[in-house]
Amino acid sequence: MAEAKAHARIDIADDDALITRCIAAAREWVEAETGRALMTQTWRLTLDAWPDGGAVILRRPPVQSVAEIRTFTAGGVAAIWVASNYGLALGREPQALMRVSAAWPVPGRTRAGIEIDITCGYGALPTDVPAVLRQAVLVQTARLYARRGEDEAAAPLDVLAMIAPYRVITL
Repeated sequence: MAEAKAHARIDIADDDALITRCIAAAREWVEAETGRALMTQTWRLTLDAWPDGGAVILRRPPVQSVAEIRTFTAGGVAAIWVASNYGLALGREPQALMRVSAAWPVPGRTRAGIEIDITCGYGALPTDVPAVLRQAVLVQTARLYARRGEDEAAAPLDVLAMIAPYRVITL
């Protein structure tokens, strides 16, 4: 809040609730545009089957850890796969979940038989987020605050340029 207000040169507390919503909207917009998680968050990937090739591509970088992998029986009973059977390929994108021993556990149901919980994001603090992405959130927050009530369909080119190197490219 303090950093956003300083950036936008806002000295009053009257609009703090509005500014909080603008910060959240700006962060969510940057996350959607880049395909990344900025702050630490948990996501669940649900699969019908394991992908061919032995690796599960995790598309919400940066992935910090895999919290748990569950498969389900036909009756819906969950079985947790032991963490020593898999690992996270770090240091490259897209990040991948790799099995290191045994075969992938076979789910008993054909739909949503696999759940993978991941923790992702740059960290728990705003200062953990790369400076250019933080700046993009600040610029977008100030823009939302200043133009509240206006209908602006076009994406801001300055912010798009800032976040461009961080976009997750998918085919």
